[in-house]
Amino acid sequence: MTAPFEILESADTKSGRSVRLRVPADCPYFEGHFPGEPILPAIGQLELITTALAKLGEPARTISVIDVLRMSRPVGPGETLQLLLSPVATDGSVRFTLKDEVGLVSRGSLTLGEGGY
Repeated sequence: MTAPFEILESADTKSGRSVRLRVPADCPYFEGHFPGEPILPAIGQLELITTALAKLGEPARTISVIDVLRMSRPVGPGETLQLLLSPVATDGSVRFTLKDEVGLVSRGSLTLGEGGY
């Protein structure tokens, strides 16, 4: 089994950071979700965000509140995604947009608390 997500590249943008990443076919979040038609569950998408934040050098923090989470389309094994992140605000809030080659996958905002991911 490989790491849950592979960061391919990241760059600064006018509104935050852009991270291109890949969801390996053997990502542990696909196990049992769903046999024969695997999709990345919401918890996997949230970990994708915290993994990217950690790789970008943000201090380790847990998600304390899911302020908004809108899912538009499923993510399957082996997909490459583009994650757009706002800077983490002083209150710990961060906005995100996740896209695939077709369009919007999910978007929302989180509030980070204290402690490790």
